Amino acid sequence: MRTMRRNSFNTVRFIKQWFALPSFLLLTLSACGGGAATDGSSSSTSSSSSVQTYSITGTNTSGATVSIAGTSITGQAASTANPISFTAKSGDTVTLTATKAGNSCTVAGLPIVVGTSNVSTADVTCTPNPADTFTIAVTNIQGASVTISGSSASNTSPQISTSFNFSAKTSDSPSLAATKVGNTCSVTTTPASINPITGNATATVSCTTNTYTVGGTNTDGASVTITNSSVTGQTATSATPYSFNAKYGDQVSLTATKTGYACSVAGSPITVGAANVTTANVTCSKNTYTISGTTDGTTVTA
Repeated sequence: MRTMRRNSFNTVRFIKQWFALPSFLLLTLSACGGGAATDGSSSSTSSSSSVQTYSITGTNTSGATVSIAGTSITGQAASTANPISFTAKSGDTVTLTATKAGNSCTVAGLPIVVGTSNVSTADVTCTPNPADTFTIAVTNIQGASVTISGSSASNTSPQISTSFNFSAKTSDSPSLAATKVGNTCSVTTTPASINPITGNATATVSCTTNTYTVGGTNTDGASVTITNSSVTGQTATSATPYSFNAKYGDQVSLTATKTGYACSVAGSPITVGAANVTTANVTCSKNTYTISGTTDGTTVTA
């Protein structure tokens, strides 16, 4: 009996001490064992989300090179396509850069904050820059007439002075040509290509005197020779028709000989022009000789 009273006393004392605990300790104890649900199972909260990808497109009729920055999707190369097409994720703030030689380009709507739909208004617009004017300094004209084509500049008239400058503007693709009577001419530029022109350039003219033929008929088979030709090493000929070579501007002489004949060449001496000469015909006639002597009065007849 005494033992039962003692146990009851201890139980009452424990209960009094429990309720005397500070409230914050009770809350702590409750939290430590409060993870269990009323059905004895544990509860947890989890959530998952996926960031959506959207396209960014626009027109690019000028063919500019467009690149993207600020997108979460890496590895997208610059493009000249029309329309352009890039991708970015929702929440990205992207910029597009457009470049084209000789132009200033812009992209509409920059920067682009990607929301929850595709963007189709990133249109590219390019405007040609004001044209720079470059000079092409031409030297060593050699009396040729030099012309320029493909230039939008003003001073493009043919020139024959010793040296002068042509002009051309940005994006022009000029071409130079040189002509001279009786010559074949070429123009060499530095840099070698000025198509299109991107800076000042120089040009040099080179002309070579043309070679023409001089000849005609030679029905009598005379031996014909030529002198004063710039083309050396030519030997006599008895061919018909015959021909020799001479250069533009040469003043050549043609001589025809045949035993017992007196021969001449039409037009000789000949100043060679810018065409072949085919009228230097050879004409030969038999020589006439006299027969004389003394007689004794006898009548002599031929």
